[in-house]
Amino acid sequence: AGTDTQAVDRKTQKRLEAEARQKKTALKKPLLARLAKLEKALEKLNAEKAALDARLADESIYESAQRELLAQSVKRQGEVSAELAQLEEDWLMLQDEIDTIDSMDEA
Repeated sequence: AGTDTQAVDRKTQKRLEAEARQKKTALKKPLLARLAKLEKALEKLNAEKAALDARLADESIYESAQRELLAQSVKRQGEVSAELAQLEEDWLMLQDEIDTIDSMDEA
């Protein structure tokens, strides 16, 4: 009779573990979707920032004929840097939420 009880307990334990995994997955799904969107936005902005940095590294942009392009580039570089900082902060907070969910019930 003891073996039957152990088998039922093991079965119950496995079911509870599966339910816990499903709950974690359900909690993480929307967070992972937001994380993927953030990563795409970060990738796009990093590419734009690299292009701006390259443009500003070119000596010809500092000629008087390029003054307008220089001003626009410097302004946009500042905007992109601020957007990147905010997105990186959002990404870190989101990743922290996901890590918290992953560590639930592990103790």
